[in-house]
Amino acid sequence: MLPYLLLVFIPIIIYLIGLSKGKKYNKACIIAFFSILIILLAFRSIEIGTDSKAYFITFNKISNLQFGNLLHFSEKEEFLFYFLNKIVSYIGGDFQFFLLVCALISILPLLFLYKKEVNNSVLSISLFLIVAPFSIYFSGIRQSLALGVVAIAFKFIKEKKIIPFLLLILMASYFHKSAIFCLILYPLYHVKITNRWLIFIIPIMTCVFLFREQIFSLILQFISTNFYESYNYIKPTGAFSILILLSAFAVYSYLLPDKSKLDNDFIGLRNFLLMAICIQFFASINSQIMRINYYLLLFVPLLIPKVKEKSKNGNFKLVNLIEFIMIVFFISSFFYKGFIDDDVLNIFPYIPFWW
Repeated sequence: MLPYLLLVFIPIIIYLIGLSKGKKYNKACIIAFFSILIILLAFRSIEIGTDSKAYFITFNKISNLQFGNLLHFSEKEEFLFYFLNKIVSYIGGDFQFFLLVCALISILPLLFLYKKEVNNSVLSISLFLIVAPFSIYFSGIRQSLALGVVAIAFKFIKEKKIIPFLLLILMASYFHKSAIFCLILYPLYHVKITNRWLIFIIPIMTCVFLFREQIFSLILQFISTNFYESYNYIKPTGAFSILILLSAFAVYSYLLPDKSKLDNDFIGLRNFLLMAICIQFFASINSQIMRINYYLLLFVPLLIPKVKEKSKNGNFKLVNLIEFIMIVFFISSFFYKGFIDDDVLNIFPYIPFWW
């Protein structure tokens, strides 16, 4: 548990030092958090993460292949992942070095994105631990790489540069095919969904939730191919806790901000939250759908801290209290899961590779 304690509390200590000097060390906190996370990912044992041993076996198999045979071994849709395996092994790297390379590709884009966008680092870190796909970085290497590329693509969404955005999403999909869903992020970010839309959005979202099985069955008729084979089933999962949490965030982000203070970035990120709620409806009947939602949940820690700067003048004390409660609750929840062994992806306790 000590490595995770260092991961969380070193940034908090940096933040508190900044407060004692009357400054905000948001960038330093973010750099510390993601730098430590890179170290933890790079030096972890294959005992960490449910899929790590399978990736270890795959790496060893690819190490013994010729480049010309790589296409026959790999899934063509996710060729970049297998190509990365081969490149690392070709230059003499072992699996531990491969984990380092993957950690850098996956986390450095997040470091730069969060460093630029975050105005309350401790709150964003606490949200990242619980809401964003923290655990997947220790287990799902392919999707972690895709998430890193999507984080880079966000810059081009904001700048309305569709060609580099499309190329990056295509690249991400060659690491993990689910990333092709992220094509929706570009138009979704630029749609102006304001409070006036809620009179239409709330009834529509309610109907989507009530008829989610029928809607998903209809969707499957169009995507029921080998490419999406793992998504082709309906089975209750009981995944409602994240749905409730995301819904609470939506209420928070619509009720407290002053409409006159809203900018395109806040509205775009809030649109991502609404879509995440809709995707989560279907995660309650198909566990694989959660993989799609990881891309949207990546941006929740960017949105929620922005509520304070957009809030109505009379709400500052209330927002400060809510932020404090969220920080304490999410950090406590993170460590509580470790202690009670509520650990689906097997990241607790942390085991370094030399143990």
